Amino acid sequence: MSEETKYCPHCDAPNKAHALYCSECMAGLLTFDNPVAEPPEEAKPAVAPGENEAEVPVMPPVNSEPAASLECLSQPEFVFPVRDDSLVGRQGDVNVSPLERSIYIAREHARFLFRDGKWLLDHLSQTSHTYVNGIEVPGGSPQVIRDGDKITLGNTSFLFREDK
Repeated sequence: MSEETKYCPHCDAPNKAHALYCSECMAGLLTFDNPVAEPPEEAKPAVAPGENEAEVPVMPPVNSEPAASLECLSQPEFVFPVRDDSLVGRQGDVNVSPLERSIYIAREHARFLFRDGKWLLDHLSQTSHTYVNGIEVPGGSPQVIRDGDKITLGNTSFLFREDK
């Protein structure tokens, strides 16, 4: 069975049909023209209509892990996915080295955490600074961040977007 391919709108690189981010430039691939596939129609509900639904355990969604993204403001074609406990830097889980000014971002610059339903940003670098909406984040004191916050690592700014 041949797997479908979709092409990145930014760099035209081929990607697997289910990819959310381009494997070459990390740009987001989810568009209104290319929505996430719906489940097959033959899928049947766990409880038939009329059955006692109270006795059926409620299962959490398969992918219930919180997710977010960093949209680079100076290079909008770069959108980096972020998950709980993601290390951001030139050598982190979220590798920002493709950015033009990445030299000013530490190898292990900051860590994103998701605790008690809130996103936190913890500054780790000893050589560069981290700011949230222009306010410096001190090391060892994770700062609460929200959807739409401007995050600056070194001298590169990002827009933080929480996946809803």
